[in-house]
Amino acid sequence: MNIAIWGGTGHVARALYYTFSRRGFNCHCYARNLKKAEQCLPSGSFSDFKEFPSGKYDILINGISASAANQRFLFETFEIFDWRMIEFAKDHPSCLCVSISSGSVYNNDFSTPADENTTLTLNPNRIDNNQIYGLIKLTCEQRHRSFYNLPIVDLRLFAFFTRYIDFEQPFFMSDVIKAVKNDNVLVTQADDLYRDYAHPDDFADLIYLCAVKKINDCFDLYSRAPIKKSEILDVFALNFGLRYSTGEGWTSPTGNKANYYSSNKKANVVGYEPKFSSIDVLLTEFDYIINN
Repeated sequence: MNIAIWGGTGHVARALYYTFSRRGFNCHCYARNLKKAEQCLPSGSFSDFKEFPSGKYDILINGISASAANQRFLFETFEIFDWRMIEFAKDHPSCLCVSISSGSVYNNDFSTPADENTTLTLNPNRIDNNQIYGLIKLTCEQRHRSFYNLPIVDLRLFAFFTRYIDFEQPFFMSDVIKAVKNDNVLVTQADDLYRDYAHPDDFADLIYLCAVKKINDCFDLYSRAPIKKSEILDVFALNFGLRYSTGEGWTSPTGNKANYYSSNKKANVVGYEPKFSSIDVLLTEFDYIINN
């Protein structure tokens, strides 16, 4: 199989590139920042977007990302590349197009996990800034469903942590890793929360299954089991000497979510059965980071 990956310098795209490449798939990335691509991707594995498509592909993964803090850039970026993906799908109906979506499409009330009955509550006269990212992703999803005759799949990502993470980005796990490596005290908010970290191998499995089915649909990505923040802190304190205290820690620009994961197992209709739990992911990836 030949796979094209957009946004090859991003965390998710890089993880998928290396995961599929290790399986023997022929992968090629397309990046907006070639200088950055040279630093994080093998020579010959990437091209400028102007050269797309430079080959025949069985799967196209749209992993374009943008900061949730820059709303105008979010709208412009996702709109441009989403339509470009759709136009490609029209011309290449045998190629599965995968759009990396987000659990934020469900809303910002994650007092309970998302499921197949979760509803979106929205006041069009008073939209919060932390709802914008989810609304943009939801708009893309609905646009894809309108092209029901094309194989376009949206995969909703909730939490993701791999060895390819950008440690300069403000994520909880990147702060945990930096605290361990630098022997600093991690300051985190006292409130507990649940997260579900999907393994890149499970992620790749779901994409491959969708490619085999050639369907138009959306699925939530989930691991074998989510994990609480307090459990993460305890595991890393016990095994790796993490020191932490509670206080005014980092706050997500899309709002704090107590149970940011999904119990919607709709993906099992294509045969998806995750092999790894969240703790499996964290320990495996942390071990690689520390030893490399």
